[in-house]
Amino acid sequence: WAVTTSDVAATSEQLTTAGYEVTEAAAGSRLQEDGSTLRWTTMQITQPEVIGAPFFIEWSGDSVHPSESSPGGCTLEQFKLSVPEPDQNRDLFELLGVEISLEQDAEPGYSIALDCPRGAVHFGKE
Repeated sequence: WAVTTSDVAATSEQLTTAGYEVTEAAAGSRLQEDGSTLRWTTMQITQPEVIGAPFFIEWSGDSVHPSESSPGGCTLEQFKLSVPEPDQNRDLFELLGVEISLEQDAEPGYSIALDCPRGAVHFGKE
């Protein structure tokens, strides 16, 4: 899963200052059905290992954000992360200002709840 950032270099610096090791920023792109190109830059934490940690993505300003060009209709109601040691994740998310539901579980996983026009849809761990 991804956490969006408006400045991947600043997020990388914030993480390294806090003691995390991260990958170098990597550019990516893909051609969309309408012929336009979607561009982004990503990076991720390498150390310490944080089970369930997101990767970080900065969407290019010259691309239409996928949330603006994807089909509409559903709303994210909940995203819950289950991990063996939620305090490690909580520290990371507090550093970044990311609000997420966390629960302790020996088997890591995600749970996603969507509110859609035809009713609720759930993915992942129940």
